[in-house]
Amino acid sequence: MNEKVEKQPQPNIQITIQDLMVLRSVIDAATKGGVLGAGDLTTVGMVHDKVHVIIEEFMAKQKEAQEAEATAPPVEGEVKE
Repeated sequence: MNEKVEKQPQPNIQITIQDLMVLRSVIDAATKGGVLGAGDLTTVGMVHDKVHVIIEEFMAKQKEAQEAEATAPPVEGEVKE
């Protein structure tokens, strides 16, 4: 078995904010359900906190951008919906 394995190009994998929200929910469910052992809780809690901060910062920036867009004067010739 001297076969050469050709490396195939890996797709550009991206994690979206929705992925992080799912991860946060999974962590919450796992801790509430008693799936994790006491020794795991510190590490998992730290990851949960990091993910939570990323989500909250993203949501705050989105809200600011939407508010700025809503209050911005219309550009000449632009039609606001």
